[in-house]
Amino acid sequence: MKRFITYLQVLWPHFLAVLIFCGAFAFVVFVEPWAFPRLLSSFIVLIERLFSFVTLFFGRKPSSPYLLSYVTSMGELPSWIASPDPKAFFSSVLVYFRLLFTKGQFLGFLVSGSSFLYFVVRLLMLLVVALLIGKLLLGSYYEESGLPWFASSRELVRFKAGLGFVGKALKRVSGYVGWLFRSFWGLPLVLFLLYGLNAYSYVLDFVGLFFYFFASMDLLSLADFVLATLTSFFFSLSFLPAWLLLILGYFAFRWLCFRRADRFITRRLIPACQAVLRACTGVFTLILGKMRAGKTKLMTLFAIFQSLNDRQDSYRIMRKYSRMFPDFPWQAFENEILWYSSWSPGHRRRIFNIEQAGSFAGLIYRYFRFRHYHYDLGSERVTYYDGCKIVTLAHALKCYAQAYYVYARYDTYISSNYSIRTDEIRMDQGHLFLWNDDIFHRDNRDMLGFSTFSHIIRFDSLRLGLRVDPNNAFNASAGPGVYVITEEDKERGNRDSNSSLKVSDDVANPKNDFFGYSIKLGGHIASIDNVNFFKIFGDMQYSGALSLTDVSVAQSIFTVDPKNISERNAVPFWWIEPVIIEKALAFCDRFYRNYRFAREDSTLLSWLVSRLSFYASAVSDFVRNRYGYDKIGLKSASCTSSGDLVEGDEVDFYAPYFLAYSDRYQSNCMSGFLNDGKNLAVCGFNELPKFSGVENTRAEWEAQGSYVVADLSANRLSSSASSVLGAKARIAGRAKAGRPARSAKGRASVGGGRRFGR
Repeated sequence: MKRFITYLQVLWPHFLAVLIFCGAFAFVVFVEPWAFPRLLSSFIVLIERLFSFVTLFFGRKPSSPYLLSYVTSMGELPSWIASPDPKAFFSSVLVYFRLLFTKGQFLGFLVSGSSFLYFVVRLLMLLVVALLIGKLLLGSYYEESGLPWFASSRELVRFKAGLGFVGKALKRVSGYVGWLFRSFWGLPLVLFLLYGLNAYSYVLDFVGLFFYFFASMDLLSLADFVLATLTSFFFSLSFLPAWLLLILGYFAFRWLCFRRADRFITRRLIPACQAVLRACTGVFTLILGKMRAGKTKLMTLFAIFQSLNDRQDSYRIMRKYSRMFPDFPWQAFENEILWYSSWSPGHRRRIFNIEQAGSFAGLIYRYFRFRHYHYDLGSERVTYYDGCKIVTLAHALKCYAQAYYVYARYDTYISSNYSIRTDEIRMDQGHLFLWNDDIFHRDNRDMLGFSTFSHIIRFDSLRLGLRVDPNNAFNASAGPGVYVITEEDKERGNRDSNSSLKVSDDVANPKNDFFGYSIKLGGHIASIDNVNFFKIFGDMQYSGALSLTDVSVAQSIFTVDPKNISERNAVPFWWIEPVIIEKALAFCDRFYRNYRFAREDSTLLSWLVSRLSFYASAVSDFVRNRYGYDKIGLKSASCTSSGDLVEGDEVDFYAPYFLAYSDRYQSNCMSGFLNDGKNLAVCGFNELPKFSGVENTRAEWEAQGSYVVADLSANRLSSSASSVLGAKARIAGRAKAGRPARSAKGRASVGGGRRFGR
């Protein structure tokens, strides 16, 4: 008995697999009995169409029966799958519309309409009663329970226990299903079910259509294939109820919509953004906009898309010269560049920039060409004429080395004064590197495994004049890359803030560091095969905030206006679900507010409402963040020598949320610097003193630390003191000059007139 139980414990999955296979066989035999006749008819039509295709070469006109006639002749179709008869259909339509406008039909319509209205009224009454009962039940949940937050109702405990049991059962079932499809039972079972659902018939139909259509160019055969396939598909699913078919159809439709949105973003939106940067940006690009207008977001996307462009351009240069000299061992040349441009034990790194890469290529060509490569210069190609000039192998090696150094470096192309997260996924099998530039089809939950952050910008490397730190080793690091500078106006200053600075100063300042020459001569700093790999993006609030020299050399000046930003979604027909989700979330939020105000324990209804709000917000957030994007209408402009902006055309740029808001940057990038030291504070906002009344006192004014109050207080004290001293002096002068002389008898008469007497 123990041995039998042991065998049963080991072999029960196989016994269950046999039962499942028998159930699948019974399903095909009793539920889908027309699978074999359908397959046989598809095979017959395929043979006839192949025969028609072959006889076409002997001058015979191809002909073949239609599939729909075979499909509609098999068994009794369900009532909702009609046998197509166009002539009878149009006749029935004409008869229907003729009868629709008769007197009897009109009266019958009124009678049926009144009965329908009676049904609607009764339904509304029931809904009103149900709504009142629901409000009463909800009101009972808004009463104080007196229980702590960790208490749960009896219904909720039982419901969670039932969910736990169902979850464990589903986990066991899913585990068994996974084992079943991994075992040797899986493939026969799947093949047999595909046979029952007419999958093989569809394949044979498509193959037959392929040969027959290109032989006959019969457009009706296409319609016949579509109608026959749809009819067979719905006929094979006729055992399912209509409501379940609607649900399955909805999910299938939404799946197709999501795939359509994927293709739209990857094939249209992202390439359109890259095309805008190729066509509308140069060495230096300015982005203008008010505070919180989205300048930093736009500049970050510019940098990410430009880094993709640089990698693609470097590969194009490599491919260009490899086509010119196809017999040269480019693989060995790439390996040497990688060897000398990376650190490894036993040798010193010698290539740190594209100039050294080009010099290394020339060194190989001049001195070591016979040792390292099996390439005979006497018999192999050493020049190439492209129609306008002769390209030598030495020049090709130099350009290829520089482009490969840019292409193969396993690092980000971006150097910025704020952190930007980029994705660098390299596919390497020991040969030519390939880069996964599909930045949309990535799981951002694993971003730490394939992401890196931008380099910290060294402004001294971009200063061709005086430098803040002349002895820094990174002063010569400027080269191919994307340089991103936020708040550039505050970094460089303007005419007013730089008025006290001089070119003759001994320390570096915006007037003697020659930063503007890097902007003007940026195309010469990192140019490979006449392709510029040096880009600077800067943002500021308005063009007058920067010096005229820096603004006037900007090839493009884009202005970001929130009024020209429209939120969109790439999922087709996504407008019914957001309304339903919004209503559901509004109900959940009202319930949550009232429930939390009255009590804090957990009940079954509160748990269900919280789960409803979770799944509704999860669907809404996923669709919006995955497939949402902003269409930004950028107003382009250029600057004249006098500082005036000349408006250009409006350019459409797209900001996918999946890329822009996936922790790429922080808009408050200077918060770490500005808030440094606040952890040691002993007084906060709530400790600020308050006013004692509606009218401010002098002490309350002076406590503000205001420049206006300080100036007024100083002026008032000085003016008050001078006024007091002046008044005392005037009084003393008047008393001395206008005092009357004392007479011998009695007082002197005031005013010289007669005294009023008795």
